[in-house]
Amino acid sequence: ASARLAEGRVAAATAVRSGPLKTDMLIFPAVLADPRRPSEVTFSGVRPGPALRGWIALDDDDAKLRRRGGYRLEIRVRKPGAADWTTLADLTVPHRPDRQQLARLAPVPADMQDAADITVALTPTGDAPPKLGFDIDLGPD
Repeated sequence: ASARLAEGRVAAATAVRSGPLKTDMLIFPAVLADPRRPSEVTFSGVRPGPALRGWIALDDDDAKLRRRGGYRLEIRVRKPGAADWTTLADLTVPHRPDRQQLARLAPVPADMQDAADITVALTPTGDAPPKLGFDIDLGPD
């Protein structure tokens, strides 16, 4: 996901950018959310497989500071170009360091595993949300 965003290969993007995120005491490429406003990115024609392979994380230093704020994460999937979305995740991101694996979320419906559109929406809450990023393996192009 981070590479596709960096290359501009997204269907839509609002308040996100590609950049580095320090998590698990390492630097990873990530899709970074804007902590001041809702962020959303949509990837079209991807191959997610039976479960999302990826992670979401707070920046290590921000997670240790216990900043005043957090994020709501929503991940939706649909058949390419369809009108109706299926929600795979709708949760509050835990305020802790380390990458949280996305595979534990709901499985990708069988009819969308080989071709799908995926939207990731992040809504900040509170006065000072921490830096947050994610990356998802979207399958071969």
